[in-house]
Amino acid sequence: MSENGSQKYFDFLHKLENDASFCYSYLGNCQRGSETWNQCLQTIAKDASISYTWAAALKSRFELGELAISKVPQYSIPYAKDIIKGRFVLAEPKILESSADSFRYASTVIHGRWLEAEPIIAKDPNHSFLYARDIIKGRFELGEETIAHDEDAAFRYATDIIKGKLPEKMHNIMIAKGVAA
Repeated sequence: MSENGSQKYFDFLHKLENDASFCYSYLGNCQRGSETWNQCLQTIAKDASISYTWAAALKSRFELGELAISKVPQYSIPYAKDIIKGRFVLAEPKILESSADSFRYASTVIHGRWLEAEPIIAKDPNHSFLYARDIIKGRFELGEETIAHDEDAAFRYATDIIKGKLPEKMHNIMIAKGVAA
């Protein structure tokens, strides 16, 4: 093999080991189960985006890539919803880091209350309101104090959830902020 040919082969091997996008594109040229095929899958499994894309293309789980997918809620939530069609327990600790991700997971995957996420959701007034309206379909007492600190969320909560007078604790917080009389 010429020096130039050796370099091209080395570059090819390097891409097989390190470039998930290249591997995803190259799989069509590989025989399923071959060493190259397996190397490409190993490389894809390191990348959350490409692992999710591969699973979506297959319309089935890509267990080899689930660790990478689990670390990125942008991919783990739709993976749970569309591929697993249920909870993705491996991803839940990362999802619980964000009120937005926690609400979205409860809404689109669990389709109901997610008790472990409620303290996280309760930290954000808008997600607390949405959780009360869309998930609980009633009061979300854990989030009421946070909601009371946001005039818009408190108004929507009063009109859409409480359908009248705010609970005394929420009303008092709004008075202290100078928002309510």
